[in-house]
Amino acid sequence: MSNRTELYASDTVNDDGVVAINISGTTSGTSRGQDTADLTINTAKAITTADNTDVNFTHRFIYAGVAGTVAIRFAAGGTVYTITMPAGGMLPMKVYSIDTASTATGIFLFN
Repeated sequence: MSNRTELYASDTVNDDGVVAINISGTTSGTSRGQDTADLTINTAKAITTADNTDVNFTHRFIYAGVAGTVAIRFAAGGTVYTITMPAGGMLPMKVYSIDTASTATGIFLFN
């Protein structure tokens, strides 16, 4: 089995909770009884970074078009965490704010 780095909208979750993610829509996994993970993207919002400011958008994923770091907060006034994102990288994560210390560009939130 090869390791994959892409997100696929129709991937599955196996009994161990492992999700295979791939954007092309290919379903992967074994025949051990899997459920479909809902990774459908319905809406998007381009983000302008702003320190400790609510992104004001219900989202499930963070995307970075250009590689770099993304400085995030999970709550107002909370700790800033820095995540390194590759170009075209997408993470399933909900955040409160994306701060100006971010070096990645082309940041979008998807729901």
